[in-house]
Amino acid sequence: MNTYWVKTPTKSYPVYVTGLQDEDSWLKPLKKIVGTSPLLILTSPRVARHCWKTLKKALNVLDISYQIQLIPDGEENKNIKTVATAYSGFVKRKVDRSTKVLILGGGVLGDMGGFVAATYLRGLKFIQVPTTLVGQVDSSVGGKLGIDLPEGKNLVGVFQQPEAVFCHTPFLKTLPRRELRGGLGEVIKYGVIDDPKLFGFVSRNVEKILGADPVCLLEIVKKSVAIKARVVSEDEKESGLRMILNFGHTYGHALERLTDYETYHHGEAVGVGMVWAASFLIRWVYVQNLYFCQCWIW
Repeated sequence: MNTYWVKTPTKSYPVYVTGLQDEDSWLKPLKKIVGTSPLLILTSPRVARHCWKTLKKALNVLDISYQIQLIPDGEENKNIKTVATAYSGFVKRKVDRSTKVLILGGGVLGDMGGFVAATYLRGLKFIQVPTTLVGQVDSSVGGKLGIDLPEGKNLVGVFQQPEAVFCHTPFLKTLPRRELRGGLGEVIKYGVIDDPKLFGFVSRNVEKILGADPVCLLEIVKKSVAIKARVVSEDEKESGLRMILNFGHTYGHALERLTDYETYHHGEAVGVGMVWAASFLIRWVYVQNLYFCQCWIW
């Protein structure tokens, strides 16, 4: 079990990255985090079909009791309507301020479920258990939570850090190739902005990664989480350094919105956005150099 700490002014918490060798112990720290509090599992029908068996087994081993609530996922459902449905479910299940919420799902469910937990009863404590590559390497770490409006993506949200994040990489073997390819967009981002060795590792092992090789997946999740944890620890609320994590996202979000979230997965849109951003920078540098040369000649 690999542990990385996010240390912000508002909270310090662990991010656990585990692989096949941790199958019997990957969720063990949850017992101490939950304690005697009620636990509500928030997930979607799609995620539950693929990942619930693994989580249920771990919860039973730890003898943790829980309730479960299902909400729809997918970018098209990341809106106030789904949030209201979740709130109603919390009321029905008599969720109170002692309840802890465990969010099992990908990036969309993590963002939306975290937002629900952070705003219900003015804030419940929650745990992230991301099940996609995008979720594990990026969106589950850092406490940025939110939903979309018709006018744009992630326009409503809050900053609230989780109690812990459990990135169990065997969940990734349930993903189709396209989901892994999209998740690589975020991994490549980390390579470009911070770690050339990670970029090189992805370049050399891209087919293994897309084939869900467990060793390669564990490596890229560890490297990405380490970068994200360090950046968030230095700049929790995106007032400076953390803005570097948005590389490719401005163009990417616009592309997602312009195509009604139907054509590109998030990681794919970020990949296109990084290419566009890099192209713009190259053109800008070219124009500046050309202007300098002309001034020097004249």
